[in-house]
Amino acid sequence: MSTDPMHSRPRRSRTPTDPTQFPQRFFLKVKSDILSVNGPGFLSYTNIEPEIGSLVAISLDCDKEIEARSVYINFNSVSKEFHVTMPTGLHMSVIPWLKNEFFRAGQSGFFSACENDTLTMSSSTRFDSFAPPYAMSFKEPEAYIQPESCPLPTVVFEVGYSESYPRLLRDKDLWLVGAAAHVNVVILIKWSLLAQSRIKGRVEVWRKNQPAPLTFVRGFPLQFL
Repeated sequence: MSTDPMHSRPRRSRTPTDPTQFPQRFFLKVKSDILSVNGPGFLSYTNIEPEIGSLVAISLDCDKEIEARSVYINFNSVSKEFHVTMPTGLHMSVIPWLKNEFFRAGQSGFFSACENDTLTMSSSTRFDSFAPPYAMSFKEPEAYIQPESCPLPTVVFEVGYSESYPRLLRDKDLWLVGAAAHVNVVILIKWSLLAQSRIKGRVEVWRKNQPAPLTFVRGFPLQFL
């Protein structure tokens, strides 16, 4: 018997011309779209049923060709949106900043050596153990902080450039609602290209059970990044 995850669920009887309604066809479409993009990019698919989006996200995450592309795969089972991000330097900029802040926190004594050892700081890790109504969602954040005793992060960073601001807000809701037992803070970073070779960064700090974020906005010359 085949153990291929793409054959583990029966196909639904739907319009055969729509690949998003069949797990294997949708998997092949998304994989082909990813491999056809050279460099940074953003792919978006809508109206994806949870059982299809979840299965395809997991299968793509296990695919060696896709793994070599270092993409972020995300599926929101509530909004039924399936996204793939081929990251830019802007997406990746949060990691060196976070590492520097961790170093400073250790040097200043804000974190003890023992506390530092129990905290994981990383990115591109798969999380798929969300609670209802976000069950079957799949998320790979740009960065996160996770204590060793927790199954999910306590602090999450979501970064957008090609991605829209409303989509980032839906990502925030996924974490603060679907992982409410663990995630305390979601930090959204939205980059926008301005005129005269400048770029604007908007940072929002969302805390659990708070209706509005702390917000910071600053412009940078492109060469600064």
